[in-house]
Amino acid sequence: MNPNIATIQTSTGLADKVYYLPVTPEFVLKVLQYERPDGIFCTFGGQTALNVGIALKDELDKLGVRNLGTPIDTIITTEDRDMFARAVAEIGESCAPSASANNWDEALAASRQIGFPVIVRAAYALGGLGSGFAHDEAELRRLCHAAFANSPQVLVEKSMRGWKEIEYEVVRDCRDNCITVCNMENFDPLGVHTGDSIVVAPSQTLSDEDYNMLRTTAVNVVRHLGVVGECNIQYALNPLSREYCIIEVNARLSRSSALASKATGYPLAFVAAKLGLGIPLNELRNSVTRETCACFEPSLDYVVTKIPRWDLRKFMRVSSKLGSSMKSVGEVMSIGRTFEESLQKAIRSIDVSFDGFGKNDYALPEETDEELVNPTDKRIFAIANAMAGGYSVDKIHAMSHIDRWFLNKLKGIIDAATALEHNGAAQLPAGLLRRAKQLGFSDRQIARCAASAELAVRRRRQELGIAPFVKQIDTVAAEFPAQTNYLYTTYNAVEHDISFEDKGVMVLGSGVYRIGSSVEFDWCAVRAIRTLREHGYKTVMVNYNPETVSTDYDEADRLYFENISLETVMDIYELEQSSGVIISMGGQTPNNIALPLHRQGVKVLGTSPEMIDMAENRYKFSRMLDRIGVDQPMWKELSSLEDAHAACARFGFPVLVRPSYVLSGAAMNVVYSAEDLSSYLSQAAAVNREHPVVITKYLEGAKEIEMDAVAKDGKMVMHYISEHVENAGVHSGDATLILPPQDLEEETVRRIEVATSKIAASLHVTGPFNIQFIAKNNEIKVIECNVRAARSFPFVSKVTGVDAIQMATCAIMDLPFEPYPKLELPAHYVGVKVPQFSFSRLAGADPILGVEMASTGEVACFGRNKYEAYLRAMLASGIRLPTNNVLLSVGSFSEKQELLPSVRTLHALGYTLYGSSGTADFYSENGIPVVHLEALPEDDDWRDDSGKSSYSLLTHLTQGLSSLFISLPSKNKYRRPASYMSMGYRARRLAIDRSIPLITNVKNAKLFIEALAVHRKQGSTFTVLPIDAKTSHLTHTFPGLVDTQAFLPTLGRGVSGEQVAAYTSAALQGGFTSVLLHAAGAAEAIREDAALSAAERALEGQCRCDVSLTLLASPEHVHAYAELAPRVRALFVSFSGAAQEQSTQPAVVASYFAHWPAEKLIVTDASGADLASVLLLASLHNRTLHVTDVRSRDDIELIALSKAKGLQVTCDVAVYSLFFSTDMYPSATCLPSAADQAALWAHLASIDALAVGSTAYRLAEQLGHPPPLAAGVREAVPLLLNAVDEGRLSLEDMHAKMATNPRKIFGIPPQPDTHVEVEVDRPSPLVSRAEGWSPLAASVLRGTVHRIVWRGQTTVLDGDVVCDRALGANVSALEVAGAAPAPAPATPAAAPAATPPRSPKGKLGQRLDPRINVGGGALKPLTPVPAREAEEPAAAPLPPSVSPPLAVQLYHRNLSRRHILSVKQFGRDDLHALFAVAQEMRFHVERYGMLDVLRGRVMCTLFFEESTRTSASFEAAMARCGGQVITVNTLRSSVAKGETLADTVRTLGCYGDVIVLRHPAVGSSQEAAKFSPVPILNAGDGIGEHPTQALLDVFTIREELGTVNGLTVTLVGDLKNGRTAHSLVRLLCLYGVTLNYVSPASLAMPREVVRDVGKTGLNQYETTNLDDVIGSTDVLYVTRVQKERFASVEEYNAVKGSYVIDNDVLARAKPDTIVLHPLPRVDEIDPEVDFDIKRAAYFRQMRCGLFVRMALLAMVLQSSA
Repeated sequence: MNPNIATIQTSTGLADKVYYLPVTPEFVLKVLQYERPDGIFCTFGGQTALNVGIALKDELDKLGVRNLGTPIDTIITTEDRDMFARAVAEIGESCAPSASANNWDEALAASRQIGFPVIVRAAYALGGLGSGFAHDEAELRRLCHAAFANSPQVLVEKSMRGWKEIEYEVVRDCRDNCITVCNMENFDPLGVHTGDSIVVAPSQTLSDEDYNMLRTTAVNVVRHLGVVGECNIQYALNPLSREYCIIEVNARLSRSSALASKATGYPLAFVAAKLGLGIPLNELRNSVTRETCACFEPSLDYVVTKIPRWDLRKFMRVSSKLGSSMKSVGEVMSIGRTFEESLQKAIRSIDVSFDGFGKNDYALPEETDEELVNPTDKRIFAIANAMAGGYSVDKIHAMSHIDRWFLNKLKGIIDAATALEHNGAAQLPAGLLRRAKQLGFSDRQIARCAASAELAVRRRRQELGIAPFVKQIDTVAAEFPAQTNYLYTTYNAVEHDISFEDKGVMVLGSGVYRIGSSVEFDWCAVRAIRTLREHGYKTVMVNYNPETVSTDYDEADRLYFENISLETVMDIYELEQSSGVIISMGGQTPNNIALPLHRQGVKVLGTSPEMIDMAENRYKFSRMLDRIGVDQPMWKELSSLEDAHAACARFGFPVLVRPSYVLSGAAMNVVYSAEDLSSYLSQAAAVNREHPVVITKYLEGAKEIEMDAVAKDGKMVMHYISEHVENAGVHSGDATLILPPQDLEEETVRRIEVATSKIAASLHVTGPFNIQFIAKNNEIKVIECNVRAARSFPFVSKVTGVDAIQMATCAIMDLPFEPYPKLELPAHYVGVKVPQFSFSRLAGADPILGVEMASTGEVACFGRNKYEAYLRAMLASGIRLPTNNVLLSVGSFSEKQELLPSVRTLHALGYTLYGSSGTADFYSENGIPVVHLEALPEDDDWRDDSGKSSYSLLTHLTQGLSSLFISLPSKNKYRRPASYMSMGYRARRLAIDRSIPLITNVKNAKLFIEALAVHRKQGSTFTVLPIDAKTSHLTHTFPGLVDTQAFLPTLGRGVSGEQVAAYTSAALQGGFTSVLLHAAGAAEAIREDAALSAAERALEGQCRCDVSLTLLASPEHVHAYAELAPRVRALFVSFSGAAQEQSTQPAVVASYFAHWPAEKLIVTDASGADLASVLLLASLHNRTLHVTDVRSRDDIELIALSKAKGLQVTCDVAVYSLFFSTDMYPSATCLPSAADQAALWAHLASIDALAVGSTAYRLAEQLGHPPPLAAGVREAVPLLLNAVDEGRLSLEDMHAKMATNPRKIFGIPPQPDTHVEVEVDRPSPLVSRAEGWSPLAASVLRGTVHRIVWRGQTTVLDGDVVCDRALGANVSALEVAGAAPAPAPATPAAAPAATPPRSPKGKLGQRLDPRINVGGGALKPLTPVPAREAEEPAAAPLPPSVSPPLAVQLYHRNLSRRHILSVKQFGRDDLHALFAVAQEMRFHVERYGMLDVLRGRVMCTLFFEESTRTSASFEAAMARCGGQVITVNTLRSSVAKGETLADTVRTLGCYGDVIVLRHPAVGSSQEAAKFSPVPILNAGDGIGEHPTQALLDVFTIREELGTVNGLTVTLVGDLKNGRTAHSLVRLLCLYGVTLNYVSPASLAMPREVVRDVGKTGLNQYETTNLDDVIGSTDVLYVTRVQKERFASVEEYNAVKGSYVIDNDVLARAKPDTIVLHPLPRVDEIDPEVDFDIKRAAYFRQMRCGLFVRMALLAMVLQSSA
C-alpha cells in the first residue's frame, strides 16, 4: 500500500496487488477489512508506516491480521522517549539525560532541570522533523511550536554537540540470533542530523576496543527490546574518552538501512522480511557468496562514503545551516579502496559541476570560518578552501570538531593537487598521475590542476597504462568468492575481479535525487533494465544513488556503483566492450553527457545525441518549430542586458527568464517589471555558466498540458495526454496532473497530437520524449521538449496500464512491440497526481507555487471522477480534511471573483469562514458571512494581551483555530526586497509551522472545495474501490457466473437447509452467484408439488447465492404443469436413469411439449437418436430446446447442424468433459472419449454454456471414491482460467458461456452490484477443502477466483467466505422483464474495434490518423507520397542503401541551376534554405548512409591547386547523394598542352552536370562561369574567395552554438592571404556579430574587406594581441600562415608561429568558446587542444562541410519545384 506512483515498489510484478491510497490509519484499516490479509509489515515504510502500525495495534487482532516482524509494543517502546530511556536503563545502558514533555510548560521545566543547551526531538517524527538545538528559552519556545505541531510528545535531551556520532545496523531473528551488519561513522560530529551528514562505512577512527564495545551494546539492546528483523542504533561517543550514550533505536528499516545494504551487499530489507516470516538467520543464504548463510557479519575491504544533496538555494529565506532537523533531498554513495578515493567520487556525484575535493569558488573565502564552526551545505568546500589557504589541521579541528584522521586525509588531497599544478598534462610523471588517481582525482580535476583538457589527461593516462580496475563487492572481504556482479572501479588494485565477455547494453541511471529528479527516473531505468533482460540482453547499470532500486545488484547483470560522468562511462564502456548505451531513462544527468559520449565514438542507443542537442538548444529547437509550422511563445536568448530590455519591450511584461540545459526549472523566474530584470538575469546566469539564458513571453491564464510519448524512427507509437489543474506558471513538477484529461476540448487535443507527431518526425525520435504545451482558446504553443523519459512517465504508464518505458526500450533496441495497444480502462476512472512538498523542513521558505520547482516527491490516487481521485491524493500528500473553520486570504480581485462560487459552497457545507480584511469584505458584500480578521503585528504569539488579538490573523493561525488555510497571494508586479516579509508570507509560514493544511493556488482551491462537496454528498465516508489498486496478475471481472446444471445429490423430499447452505456456499466460493439446480438428485427428484414444496422450504433462508429450481418431467404429472411451471425455471426431460423408459416413447415427450407453458424452457439430456427425436419434436412444436451435458462428437455436430438450419436449440457442456476423458479414467462412463473431447473443443463456438453438472460427482462415484456434496464446483472456474492462460479459451468465451448466455437462455434475473473478480495467471493450489476425492487434489492451476462481491458486499475473498450469511434467495419465480427463452448466439458478438478510452472532454493514447502530414509543414517531400487509407498496411522498409524522401524542399530559386562563385550572392533566406537541407542531409547520412537525390547526375572536379578536404568532401558529397564523380588531373590533362580554362570547362560541361573548380588566380571562377554550360562551384580562387568553405563555417557555428546572431567571432592568423577568412567575414555581415581581427601587422585583414564589412555597420576590432579579445570570444577562427603565399622563407619565418592556440590560451576563454580552423594546420593549434572535445570543433567542421556540400549540390542541380 503506497500512493507513491513514481516508485518501482508500486509497479506490477512486485506485490500481487498495490493500493494507491493514503498510508493513514483510516485507509489502511479499510484495506485490511477489504483484503483480509494474513499479516502486515509496519517496519518497511519508514516512520509513516510505523505510526500507522501503532495506531492500529488494537484493530489487528479483531481482523485476524498478524503483525510481522518487530512487535508493536517494541516499536512503541523505541518511539516513546521515556519508555525507551527506562528500557535501556534496565540493562545498565545509558541515554543522554532527558525528559519527555506533552506541552510547553513541561518542556520548559525539563530544560531548566537538565540545563541548556538542550536538543528537542519530536516523538513519532521522520527525519528529525520538529527537532533542533536550543541554547535558551526563546529558542526552546520556537522549537516547541514546531515540534508540538507535528507530534503529541517531545523529548528534551542534554546536548552532546561535538561528540562522534556512530551507527550500527543490527538484525535479529525469532531465535535470538543477532548480528551487526554494518557500522557507520559520521564525518561531522554530533549536531548535524545523520541524514545531513557525510557518513563513512565502515568506521575509520574507532579503535578495536571502541568498535567492540559499541557492537556488544547494540546486540544487547536489540535483544532486550525484542526487535525481530532489522533496526538501527545511534550512539554519541565522547572523542576524549570511552564515554557513550545511546541516542535512539529505530526499530524499522531506515534511510541508513538502504545505505548499509548497498555498502555491504547484505540485503537488509530482504533479510528483514524473511525474519518477519519466522525464518531464522542460519537458514537464509548470503545472496552474494551463495555459500555462506546470512548469519555471517559482513567484512569490508573498501570504504564507502555517503554525502547528502541539498537544494536549499532554491528557496528565499531558508537557512542553509545544518542541524538536528534533516534538510537534504537526496544522497550519493561512492566506493573506493581508500577514504580519499571514496570521498572524491562522492563529491563529484553530488553535482556535475563539482570536480572533487579542492580549491573552489562554491564557498566564499570570507565565510570560511563561519562554515567551519556552524556547518552548512557548503562545509566540505569551505574545508578545502581553508586547507588551500593555509589553515592547519589542528586549527580546522578546533573550529569544526571533525576528527583529525579525516582532516589529515583531506590535507593529502590538497597536497597532491598542489603537485599537479606544477606539471602539464603531456608531461605528467607516471608516479604522480597514478598517485592522483589513487587519491580519487578525476581526469577533469587533474586537467584543471595541470591547465590541460580532460581528454588530454585521459590520453596521457592510457599511454602510461594507468587504468581503473574493476572490483566486486563480496561482503566477506574475499574470504569466499562473490557470485554477484556488484562492482566498483578503483586505482588501488592490481587486477580485475571479473572478465569482460558479455558486451552488455549499458543503462545510465538517474544519479542523485534532487528537486526535479527523483524516484520516477529510477523507475524508468529499472523498467528499461528489466525489459532488456526479458529479451535476453546482458545489461550493465551505472548509478551511484543508494536509495534506488536500480542500484540493487540483482536488477542488472552487472551493476557499477559509479559516477555518471564522461570519464567513468567511457571507462566502463571500453572495459565491457558494450554494445551501446541507453541515456534516455535517467533524466537530465545522462542527457547532459550524450553529445560528448557521441563525439568520443560511444554508441548512444535511441535518439541521436545531435537531435537531443537540437531539442535542448533553444535556437535550434525554435528554428525547427518554425520550419514544421508549430507555434511557440516569443523568446530571445540573451547576449547583453540591453538586448534583454529591448526584448521585454517588444514582448511586453511579464516574461519568463530561464537557463538552457537545467532540471526542475532551476533559476527560472517570472519577471513583471524592468526593475527586476537585472537581478533575475544574474541569478539565471550563475546557475549554469556554460549554457545560455533565454527570455520567453509569459502567457498568463493559459492551461498547461503534458504530452508523454514514445516514437520509433520519428513515428509515434504511443502517447499520453495529461492536463494540469493549475494554469501555466506553475512548474510541471509542482503541478497536479489528471489523466485521462477531463477538461480539454477535442480540437485542442487534436492540435497537440498533430504538433507532437511533427516534432517527433523532425527530431527523428526513437524512444521516450515529453513535450509541454500551453493552450488558450484552442491555440497551442510548445514550451519545451525533453527527448528523454520525463518525471510523468511512471504516472501515465501506471494509470493506463501501458508501460511507456517498456515500449520505448523495445523501440530503441528494435524489438517487436505493438504500437498503440488496446487500452482497457474502467468506465469511470481518473488518476490524479499531486506534488509532495517539504516546506515544514525548510524553515523560512514561502510555500507558494511558481515556475521554479519546489516539490520533493509525488503521490497519486484513483477515483471514479477527478474529485474523488484528487481528494484521496491530497490526503495521501498529508493534507487533512477541514473539520470546522476555514481561513481565507485572497489577494487579487480576479481570484476573489473566481473563488466566489467555491466560497459559497464552503458556507453551504457548514464551515465557519474567516478572512483577511479585504477578503472578508468582498465575500460579505456578496452575501457570504465571513468573520473579519485584522492583519496585526504580533510581538508575542503566545499571549493574548491585546484587545484586538482575538481578531488577529496571525493569532488565529498561531492558536490553530482553522483547519484549512486558503492563501492566494497577489501577483506583485513590483517585487519588494528579499528582506521584506509581507503579512501573507508570515501567515503562510505560520500555517506550515503549525501543520495547518495550506492551499496557495486558486485552481487547487476550487478543485479541493468541489471535491469536498462531492465527498459530503457521498456520505463523508471513503470506501475501498476496485480501481484503487493495481494487480500484478491478469485480472478480469465477470458480472456474476451462472451454473446452469448444479447437481445437489440430496435434492428431493429429504433435502435439508444445511445441505443447501453447504452447497450454495461452495458454489459461491467457486465463483457462481446464481445456480440452476438439476431436477434430479442422486436418489430422488422434483417431479410433483410435494417434492417441489420440500425443496422450496429447504432453500428458504439458506441460500448463499441465488437458486433456481427445475422440474423433472414425468407423464403422471403433466396436467399439473400449469400450476407448477411458475415456481420453477424449466422442465427437465431426462433420458437417463429411471426416466429413460418413459422418455423414449415419442408420445410421452410430445405430451410434455403440449402441456408445458410456451414461455418456459424445456431442457433435455437426450443423446444420439433420442436427441434427434427430441429436436424434431421441438421443431414441430416451434419450441426452444436446451440440451445439457453434451459429451459426444455426434451430438455436438447434430446441434451445430440444427443451429445452422435455424432450429431454436442451445446446449451446455460439463466443464469436466473438456478436461477429463475415458483415456484418463477408462472405467468412467460419465466422461467423453478423447476423440469426443477433441470434437467438443473443435465446436466450442457451438457450445452456449459451460456447467458443473453431475459429471464430477459421477466420476468420483464410478472410481469408487466417496463423492463430496459439491463435487467439481470449486474446480470449474480455475480449470477454465487455466485454459485461458494456456490460450485454449478466451475470457470472452467464459464471459459469454458462464454469464451472458445462461442468463439469456434461462431468463435468470440480473444481480445488481454483483461481480466476480478472477486472476488468470495466478497459481492456484487446488487441495480439496471439503471431504471427498477430486482428480485435481494437490494440483496447481494458473487461475483463481479472487473476490466475489454480492450486491456491493465482499462475500468471498481468495476462497474464504468472509460473509457467511444467506444473502441469496430462491429466484425460480422471478422473470426478466420482457425476456422470452431464445437461443443464445453461437459465439459472442465481435468486439468493436479497439478505441482509446475517452474522458468527458478529452482522449488518451489515440492512434494518429496516418494521413496527418507530419513532415515539414508547407515544405514538400522530394517525391509526392499518395495518402494511404487508414487500414492499408505499412509500406515495406526501404533497402539499406536507399533513404526515404527528404522532408524538406530542394528547389530554391536563388540556387537552382546557379553558379556559386561568391558569398556576396547569398542572402539570409538562401542560407536558411541551404542549412535546412544540410541538416536533413546529415540525418539521412547518419541513418541510411546514402541518398538517391542525385542518381544519374555527374560532377566534374577541376583542381589546379593541392586539396584534401575540399576535393574529398565534394566527391564524398556527390557519392552520398547517389551521383557519380569525374576527377580531372590537371597535371595529366590537356591543360598541360596549353588548353585554356574556358575550353576546359566547355569540354567538361559536355560530360557533367556541375563543375567544382579550384584555381590559383583571383577571379578565375567568374571567368570560367562565362563559358560553362553547367553550374560552376568556386572551391577557391587564389587569395580571393572560398564561398563553400564560408558556408560550412557558418553552418558549423550554427550547429555548435545554436545561433550566429549576437556572437563575437575572432579571426586569428594570416588574414591577408586567407581567402576563407575573407569569405567568412563577408558572409557574417548577414548576422549581427562582432568581428575581431588578430594578426601580425603584415598579415592584417585587407582594407577592402574591412571597408565592405564597415558598410554593414558591424563592430570590428583589430589587434595584434589575442589576450585583448579572447575573454569575449565565442568563435575563435584560426587560419594557417600560408608559406606558399610568401616571397621568401625569411618573411615566412618572421611571422610563423605568431599565435599558437593551446590550453593556456583557452583557459582565458569562455567555457563554451569553440575553435574552428579550415585546415590544414601547421603549428597554430597545439595538438593537446584536440582533446578538448567541446571546444575543438574543427574536425566536426569538416564533417559539417560534407553536409553543406551535399545540400549545395542537390539544390544547384534541382531544376524546379
